[in-house]
Amino acid sequence: MSESKRCVICGRYSPKMLYAPLKIVKCRVCGLIYRDEVDIDNNYYRQLDRYHQYLLDDERLAARKRDAVFRFNLLKTIVRPQCKVLDIGANDGSFMLEAEKAGLKAFGCEPNRYAAEYSRRLGLKVIDKYFEDAFAELKEEAPFHLVALFHVLEHLPDPIKTLGMIKGIISPDGYLIIEVPDISSPISRIFSWDDLRISKEHLFYFDRRTLNDLLKKSGFSTVYCHRKVWDGLNRSWLENIIRLPAISEAYMLLRRVKNKSKGFFGIKPPPRKNLDDNIELWCSGKMQRRHYPFSYVLGRIIFQLNRGDDLFAIARH
Repeated sequence: MSESKRCVICGRYSPKMLYAPLKIVKCRVCGLIYRDEVDIDNNYYRQLDRYHQYLLDDERLAARKRDAVFRFNLLKTIVRPQCKVLDIGANDGSFMLEAEKAGLKAFGCEPNRYAAEYSRRLGLKVIDKYFEDAFAELKEEAPFHLVALFHVLEHLPDPIKTLGMIKGIISPDGYLIIEVPDISSPISRIFSWDDLRISKEHLFYFDRRTLNDLLKKSGFSTVYCHRKVWDGLNRSWLENIIRLPAISEAYMLLRRVKNKSKGFFGIKPPPRKNLDDNIELWCSGKMQRRHYPFSYVLGRIIFQLNRGDDLFAIARH
């Protein structure tokens, strides 16, 4: 049974519809983008069969491993020898393996039975439960110096509650690590909602400001929050070139020039107020195809390569 929900950041209910099929709305008060109705039950991730297929794909597993190496390299300056690391939503255990190789003590929880069993066969300590259900067991191993949520926060129905529980098991000098898709990234800005890889599984769509606001409300202070423009270890050379900072900046410059001229191919872009006033037309993709052919084509190409940039945040309490 789905139900409408108040904004988790400001507590108000003032939604502006962005994408009707999944009831994705934007809070008019604080700007958080979220699904207005939650229709995913507790068994959804436990039985998700795509994990089983994914764990049989050597290429995808290799990409996950390279991404884990990239993430761990970002954190080398804040880890301590023999410290405890908790990976919430551990998936195939790639990040835990990197932590173990560095001499850290890694623990994880993963609700999907296929992924959890795969991790345990690698010798990792993974509980096949949701974090909330595994909390009592994890508390016995606390405190943790590092708690990671890689592409997990956007799936949580009550992120404030989960972050509050994390505060209870993280050490006073510990760090919370979060990675989420960035809805405001240069790549995301050139998609319509129909073009984005949106999913009913994503209950929240963060940008840097709303992620920081959520962490602050949960009692954490952000010490680092930047876009992972080039997490290139797990992508082809062509993908890396397109995602280089210089390319992203060039695209934004082209947008500014275009908006001050007649637009690409001599097509005059619509006034900005029209984009704000008619969000449904913009979200349908029709306005982009008509007024921004260059952006639309570029967006489709990049979309086929990857979903876009991510935010990587480090916080303390």
